[in-house]
Amino acid sequence: MTPISYKEFFRYGIFGLAVAAVVAFGISPFTGGIVQQWSRSDVEARSKLVFNAIQPLLSRDVEDQAWDRLSDLFKRVALDKKILAVGFCDPEGSLLAPTPEMPASFSCEKSAKSENESFASIASGGRRILVAAFPISSSRGRS
Repeated sequence: MTPISYKEFFRYGIFGLAVAAVVAFGISPFTGGIVQQWSRSDVEARSKLVFNAIQPLLSRDVEDQAWDRLSDLFKRVALDKKILAVGFCDPEGSLLAPTPEMPASFSCEKSAKSENESFASIASGGRRILVAAFPISSSRGRS
């Protein structure tokens, strides 16, 4: 068996890199969508987990209209680096107790209000932000 010369090594190396580049560019549109779908699923799961964890405190504070306590709770939740901001939308569409990082473009009127949890994307500062909305039940009704 003869050793591979530098010239052959260079030629096969360039060919290998070319094939790898074609494959990488060929599959990149598919991987971007998969990563985006996985990321959205991860954020939705995290939102549900956080909501389920704070729901009893949240319901109590809303029922008592304890906006200072609610604000403190939201600030602790927003310490999670994957959660940008948290706020409460009252039935009239006013944003109460938002954390300081709440995007200026956020509007309660534009967020989905339904009997079930909902997720929507908004644009803020040139980036896409996933907004999660969860209905709150209290003795005074849903919020």
